[in-house]
Amino acid sequence: MSTRGFLHFEDLSDQQKDKVLNAQVKIEKAIEKALPSDGYSRDELSQRNKRDEIRGFLVYCNGKLLSMKTYDSYVKEVELGTHRSQPYKVLINAISSSNLFLKKVKKIKRWELGRL
Repeated sequence: MSTRGFLHFEDLSDQQKDKVLNAQVKIEKAIEKALPSDGYSRDELSQRNKRDEIRGFLVYCNGKLLSMKTYDSYVKEVELGTHRSQPYKVLINAISSSNLFLKKVKKIKRWELGRL
């Protein structure tokens, strides 16, 4: 974890680095927990390269760190409900637009399609 984003953290103090990393980890763990409940493969989510790819959508915007204000907002949102949070929506949009490929292993339920 300490080697993650090393280049992104060059200009940050140790305290700022810790704050950013803690926020990133909270966001990632919440998303990692929510994706399987929507039918995405746990096996695929456990692959390092896939986690790195997901992290790119969640905690880096165009290859740069988000603002601390944004990280704090994202943490609050996932604490209130991951599936309705902005970072989760960003990831689902990336999947829907074929910018990120994740396998669904559970059958989609009719109510998820809006048909009852």
